[in-house]
Amino acid sequence: MSPRHALTDGQWNRIQGLLPGQVGDPGQSGRDNRLFVDAVLFIAKTGVPWRDLPERFGNWNSIWRRFDRWSAKGVWECVVKELGDVDLEELQLDSTSIKVHLAAVGGRPLTAEKKKMPTAVVGSLVRRPEYQAPRGDRRERPSGENDPDSGPGRSPPLGRKLLESFEPGQIKHVLGDTAYDGDETRARVRQLKTKTCIKPHKNRTTKKRYDKVRYRNRNQIERFFGRIKQFRRVATRYEKTLQNFAGFIWLAVLMVNVL
Repeated sequence: MSPRHALTDGQWNRIQGLLPGQVGDPGQSGRDNRLFVDAVLFIAKTGVPWRDLPERFGNWNSIWRRFDRWSAKGVWECVVKELGDVDLEELQLDSTSIKVHLAAVGGRPLTAEKKKMPTAVVGSLVRRPEYQAPRGDRRERPSGENDPDSGPGRSPPLGRKLLESFEPGQIKHVLGDTAYDGDETRARVRQLKTKTCIKPHKNRTTKKRYDKVRYRNRNQIERFFGRIKQFRRVATRYEKTLQNFAGFIWLAVLMVNVL
């Protein structure tokens, strides 16, 4: 029986060949990748500070530095995309909010590469949370202050950004609540040549019809957000850098939707 918050043998067998540090790879071989992943999972689930990592996992600073490198390289995202089963029958649009801890304030200045890293906002059942990069600031802002694409009421523009990543005919149905009942969003869905299942506002002049039976499937994206927020490092942002916060999000998606 695996310890609490640790990988099972079956889960480890699925991901071990996709991780860095394999024998024959350039550079030093990874030292006990499984113990390292278990340590990161412990942090992700419990939300404890890195310095409070139990001694059985090894030196906390070495583990953090390794996690930082893996997140910068997009290792967690690559594993999800390699093992994930993408279902394009439905694209379910929704957004969620997170708390930002005081510890997340004051990150390192952004490099050109890190400016592309996400602030997290829109998720979908195609197993790929979408992100929007902050603009106009040399430092990462976990609060999204002065970011035109963050904050209350910004779900529709971010939903359209997600739709732009698909080709016409690639998805069959787009589901969304009343937050996405805008003419611009509906026009973008029509461009994709897909069926719209977006609940209309009651005050619409022209009433829109939608499939009420299919609309019930939106409980899946609601439950998805609820499940990844069981990882405390996702429910509350403690990370100073966007790349590391995104790393925890991808790790949570890996555990919830893939393994």
